[in-house]
Amino acid sequence: MRIILVNNLFGKRARGGAERVVEVEAEALAAAGYEVLVVSGALEAAESMGGVCDPGGKCKLADAPKGYRHVQVAPGNFYFYGEGAGRSFTARLAWLIRDLFNFSAARQIEATFRVLRPDVVHTHNLIGLGLQLPRLLRRRGIRHVHTVHDVQLVDSTGQIMLSPEPSLGLRRARFLHARLFSAVFGSPDVVVFPSLFLKEF
Repeated sequence: MRIILVNNLFGKRARGGAERVVEVEAEALAAAGYEVLVVSGALEAAESMGGVCDPGGKCKLADAPKGYRHVQVAPGNFYFYGEGAGRSFTARLAWLIRDLFNFSAARQIEATFRVLRPDVVHTHNLIGLGLQLPRLLRRRGIRHVHTVHDVQLVDSTGQIMLSPEPSLGLRRARFLHARLFSAVFGSPDVVVFPSLFLKEF
């Protein structure tokens, strides 16, 4: 079986638990005999932390010292994921809209399908890689598993604010955010939650 794992950050850009989960998963699947490719984001195609895919649909894969391969795509947004701190609300909103409808990033990831021809694509954090990938997977009929690591699909901050009570404006923003993301993201074949609390949220 051929499996592609997708997460916005990986390798030297890793900074949290989701990246570690993807790494452990990739190693375990490869050790079990599956053919595995990890796809993550890069600031630009010239980064050399893994193989690269270009917007023209060509992919150059890195070696597989741990049994799996790693390839990067350059999403081409206004700035790289995680660099929004200190930017204006307008700049962050423009980035988010661009991310929702980033067809370029989806095409680059689609280029990896020609290399691996996956049976399953397991997505993790997609914010920063564009949210057109789930739609592409549905159109191609590829089985899609998604792991929810936080609340980014409901709230753009990725954080749960239980108190104080959010303002009416913030509640409305979250509602619109969740509805829009739900419409774009759709329904994967399988969704994995790390806790019952997060599933119910």
